[in-house]
This record gives sequence, C-alpha cells and structure tokens, in this order.
Amino acid sequence: MATRQDNADALNALLGVQIDATQREPLAPVLEEWAKRAETEPDAVKLEILTSQLEDRLGIEIPEGQTADQLAEWLANEDDDAVVAAITGEEPEPDDELLTLIVQVSEKVAAYGGTYTDPDQPEGHRVIGGGPVRVAPTALINAGLKNGTLTESE
Repeated sequence: MATRQDNADALNALLGVQIDATQREPLAPVLEEWAKRAETEPDAVKLEILTSQLEDRLGIEIPEGQTADQLAEWLANEDDDAVVAAITGEEPEPDDELLTLIVQVSEKVAAYGGTYTDPDQPEGHRVIGGGPVRVAPTALINAGLKNGTLTESE
C-alpha cells in the first residue's frame, strides 16, 4: 500500500495538482482512491481534488458544473471573500475602511465651474468636480453632502 506522500506525488505527476500530504485532509483512503482512478479518469479526479481543496479552504459547498480551470483559478486567488462572492454570486461584506461613496459637486456649483477639495482623499480623488468621483467618507465629504455642495451619484 502506498503512503499518503506517494499518492500525493503520483497525483501531482499525473494531474498537476498539489496536495499537501502532511495535512489531515484528504484522508488516506481518499488519496488512495484518487491515485487509483487518476489514470483512467484523470479529468474527473482532478475536478474532485480541486473541488475538495476549495471547499476545505472556504468552508462552503462548490456548486456542480465548474470547470477544473475555474476551480484552479479560484484556488490561486488569495482573496477568499472575493472567491466566495464569485461562487455564490453575493457581494462580500466591505471592510469599514474600504467603504466608499461616489460624489460630485451639485449642479449649481458645477454650473459655475466650481470644485470641492478634500486633502484627505488619495491622489487623483482630492478634487471633485461635475463628474462622479469615488471617495472615502471623510468629515469634509460628509460636510459637503450635508450643506448641499456635494451630491451622491450612482
């Protein structure tokens, strides 16, 4: 009987998938079954391995119908929230520091060519004119929205 490492190495050689044999999952019998089936059903086994790895990493069930290439792409992506969002179709919960607004100066201000400046915004987003700009919700942005100098855009 082959060791876990032998089976992992065989699967890597046959299918090009990386399996860490030192981890608890997949269990030895599962690795052995994959290794036995890899020569006769390489595509199916590769799909099972990639699905298993992704489900273990994300803690969600992967819907059927995914390709091995798509699963490999998701495994390569280190942003788990983005991968879950791509799989489930749901938007990830934004971090508070990443919350943004899209604003522009009001029509009255824009009619006179006026702009609004917030030095706390990143470079390229500090000056707000008549066109929509994505900004972080700072005190100056909030003040501009309250006094009507800025309007929120979509």
